Amino acid sequence: MIKIIISVLLSAVMPGLGQLYNRQKWKAVILISAFLVLGWLNLVNGGLLDEWILLLRIIGALDGGYVGYKIYRGIGNTTFLTTEKAIFQIGLVAVIVIGLSLSAFFMVREELRQEILAELQSPRDLNEVKQEAIQYLEQKYKKKFIAGHANYMPVTGQYTVRAYPEDNRQAKVLVYGYTKRDFQDTYVIGVLSLELKKKVNPIVDQIFGRENLWDSNIGIELGKDLEKKYERGKIPPLQTVLKSEPNQVTATISLSLYDTDPGKQEEEQILRFIKELQALSIKTVTIHIEYFDPNFKEKKDDSNVHPVDYRKFYLGMWVDDLKSIRSEKDLKQFILTDERGK
Repeated sequence: MIKIIISVLLSAVMPGLGQLYNRQKWKAVILISAFLVLGWLNLVNGGLLDEWILLLRIIGALDGGYVGYKIYRGIGNTTFLTTEKAIFQIGLVAVIVIGLSLSAFFMVREELRQEILAELQSPRDLNEVKQEAIQYLEQKYKKKFIAGHANYMPVTGQYTVRAYPEDNRQAKVLVYGYTKRDFQDTYVIGVLSLELKKKVNPIVDQIFGRENLWDSNIGIELGKDLEKKYERGKIPPLQTVLKSEPNQVTATISLSLYDTDPGKQEEEQILRFIKELQALSIKTVTIHIEYFDPNFKEKKDDSNVHPVDYRKFYLGMWVDDLKSIRSEKDLKQFILTDERGK
């Protein structure tokens, strides 16, 4: 009875081994060949044939068990392999199959590696893309631009090029797209964002103190129609844009600060800051202001330290009429985290 079980287990592990044990060599050759072919196709196709391989194992196990039972009952003229022959023949087949499987694995892995490398490589010359980006900007805005290296993004197939106008190196611009025909850029937003930074940074220094500022991000978002309008002509000063198109402009401001005097000045400082923004004619705004424990200053470069663990106060707000904020009470609804005094 044990030999029937051995035949079933061998066929389940590798279809054909149980048949070899039952002395059915041609059947063993067919099943082992089918197993190898399916295994190769499964490897190439990323596991899509797992169900077919499982079905082949089940068929092999059932056949091995059935023939083994017939041999056990003395039906037919065949017998099981002797222990010595079984170890030699099955071991030899196992070594051959393992060798072929490893060869197939390394072959497929190398092919996949070459395919991945090919996909990561730009189909176009990057210097050519860079020159196209410069031509695109200069034709569009009628001024000279200086560009850095072009980058290829294999996931989207797009290119990106960072540049700046020759007469204003602080006005960063990103060009992105597939070819010169469909390039887009962030020049208008970059120019207006730079102007906003120049207006807001002194206010930040005055109210919060530059020494308490850990990080900041200040910029502008424009409505699509307004952005296209300014792309076709001269970009007006930010103050003009804010007064003429207040509903098409959103100021985005994020500040990360060290909380040197927790519990006493946060709301008062933020309210003063908002009143200064109101004086700049800013109407729609997204503001994120975070205060951190001063001890975080010494640990912020440690990759094992999470900033949120040291955050004591967090205000996040989006309002389409900044003048609606008149008092510290109006700020309460926007306070998302308050760990002061804890």
